[in-house]
Amino acid sequence: MRMSTSFEATRRMLTPPQIAARLAVKSAKVIRWIVAGELVGINVANTGCTRPRWRVDPADLEAFLRRRSAVPTPTAKRRRKEKSPADFVEFY
Repeated sequence: MRMSTSFEATRRMLTPPQIAARLAVKSAKVIRWIVAGELVGINVANTGCTRPRWRVDPADLEAFLRRRSAVPTPTAKRRRKEKSPADFVEFY
């Protein structure tokens, strides 16, 4: 069994511009999702670099999309107001 090297693993990962193109948003928005912790990203830049180079695993992107997908809210059943004995009017 062949183990994947870090180069092969990073080649399968997606960059913020690639994700932005798929989702039709700007890459700055994808980077904001990563920085905010909503989308899991890995910084592959060198230790001394001040500018991060983000990569996202496709499985993490799918999990992010599932979390953010629109789900119809369940409709609550209307509860009937229970009548108390004081609400009844007696007619003679």
